[in-house]
Amino acid sequence: MVLHTRRRFLRHAMPTQCVVLSRRRGRLLGEGLVDVSPEGLLVHGDGSTAIYEPVDIALRVPLSRIWITGQAVVARVVRGRRHGDAFEGLGLILRRMDDRAREMLVRSMRHFPPTGHRSPAGRDYAGMVARIAGRPEMLASSR
Repeated sequence: MVLHTRRRFLRHAMPTQCVVLSRRRGRLLGEGLVDVSPEGLLVHGDGSTAIYEPVDIALRVPLSRIWITGQAVVARVVRGRRHGDAFEGLGLILRRMDDRAREMLVRSMRHFPPTGHRSPAGRDYAGMVARIAGRPEMLASSR
């Protein structure tokens, strides 16, 4: 069985303030950053929102008074049901953030260790079928 990971960037445990607001209702959905990557955030939240809901985010650059803002979309509502979920929260994918703010975010992350959180490895079903069928030409196109 061929396994691959979906995550392109490491997530970092960056202790800082973070606020997530619903763009539709203007309601506070979450606060308290769990971890961050250049692609998204995991924040503490009440889980009372839907996947794909657009949100506004604001987070403070650690050890500074600077706040950066952006827009994201809810990719996962963490309800504590999966093995390893120790809290309720929201997994967010960053959609818009100006270049300077994203650069500040990435530079800040480098000062904090990667987390132990990992996405589960996915199964490469197309690769498996190609190997079983003995058709290596299919294998090259499955990647």
